[in-house]
Amino acid sequence: MQDDDQRYLDFLNPPITAADILAANQAAQAALIAEASQAMTPIFLSLQLDATDEATLKAKAWRDYYQALQEVDLTVTEPVWPELPEL
Repeated sequence: MQDDDQRYLDFLNPPITAADILAANQAAQAALIAEASQAMTPIFLSLQLDATDEATLKAKAWRDYYQALQEVDLTVTEPVWPELPEL
């Protein structure tokens, strides 16, 4: 088998499958959701203690971001991730 034989090259660098793309995107989504959850915790705690307009706006922005993360199409090669809320 030659070094430039396509079968050999495919063996060394197998093509990316839909399952590979989905798994990678699910891992990225899980990491972003975990970060969002950590960022939201102190905001929601402050809402319980002292519901300022600023805290309410931040909480809504993070809630919207969290929901948008859950709606991302994970089956595409390059998902469109939502932007982080302004702090």
